[in-house]
Amino acid sequence: WHRRGYGCALAGDSERGALPPPPSGRAGGTPFVELTRGTVPGVDGAALHATVAEAFAGGTTHAVVVVVDDRIVAERYAPGIDRDTPLPGWSAAKSIFNALTGILVASGTLDLDEAGLFERWSGDRRREITVAQLLRMTSGIEFDEDYANPWSDAMRMLFRSDSAADAALTHPLRHAPGNSFSYTGASTNLLSRLIRERLGDDRAYHRFPFEALFA
Repeated sequence: WHRRGYGCALAGDSERGALPPPPSGRAGGTPFVELTRGTVPGVDGAALHATVAEAFAGGTTHAVVVVVDDRIVAERYAPGIDRDTPLPGWSAAKSIFNALTGILVASGTLDLDEAGLFERWSGDRRREITVAQLLRMTSGIEFDEDYANPWSDAMRMLFRSDSAADAALTHPLRHAPGNSFSYTGASTNLLSRLIRERLGDDRAYHRFPFEALFA
């Protein structure tokens, strides 16, 4: 389902319809300006546009927009899609949550080496997992990121759980924290829960991405 201002979410989200109105307008900065001619220092235009073309070659890419120094330097959409088409962001949200985590680290709200992140982990070695390890996906949590299997951990978390973060919190360790890389959406959903708990207020959590990053 799509909620204007918030983007797309899974239809099973228990918060459907419960989100406050998003902040309107931009809190700061300037609108993006399309660069129609000339060059941008440090950007290889030919390589950039070749990379964008390659992204569309497989037929699965819907949209690409590249912004450098508040200027749109590349923009392309698949047939039937334009700049106003609502699209799910999927794993692009991982980069957004990493940026939001960095903002909280810079403000002193979080620390990269902080451990003991969740009360549910206090009785086992998961209490050793740090913020940095969640960011780098080296937490060691056992999690099957298989989207071809409808009963995998990832599919259960996304489509069979009321809370993705709660589902991720239940998984045990497979490796010692910091010793093994595993690409998993569980890490990002855990960061989301950590940010939400640290901000302490649901309304503040919903406003935080707009005020701290998007604007």
